[in-house]
Amino acid sequence: MIIKNKTNGLPTGGLIMLTTIDEYDENIHCKYTPNEEPQALSDMTKCWVSVDKNIGDNSWIQDFESVDIEFETEELRQAAIAQSNIDEFNRIREMRDYELGRTDWYGLQDTPDMPEAVRLYRQQLRDITTAESDPFNIVFPDNPLNLP
Repeated sequence: MIIKNKTNGLPTGGLIMLTTIDEYDENIHCKYTPNEEPQALSDMTKCWVSVDKNIGDNSWIQDFESVDIEFETEELRQAAIAQSNIDEFNRIREMRDYELGRTDWYGLQDTPDMPEAVRLYRQQLRDITTAESDPFNIVFPDNPLNLP
């Protein structure tokens, strides 16, 4: 059983491990379930903050909430947003290039003409990073080959 000390009814301090259930005193300890921090946020103006939530029966669970980062100036905030967009567009380009690579064999000289559906799909992929202004809302076109 993972236990944390309690101060004013809230979990405090590091995790402690009690050797027997008999040592557990719900007035000074609570059952606690830690969790790993979620994946990095794509929005560089936000960060994860650990929050302990009571789930009843003197049990608590560690949760994470996304909160706004306070910047010293609006210029620094805008720079973080711009960098976040650049990073996301780079990730989208990598995904797009991978998908294009999966249909490149249609362009080889020893293959018959590329089907119109594949030609359209490839053009939609190439247009993805030029037609969209918000990299966090890009929807990839459906692959006409139904490749996994």
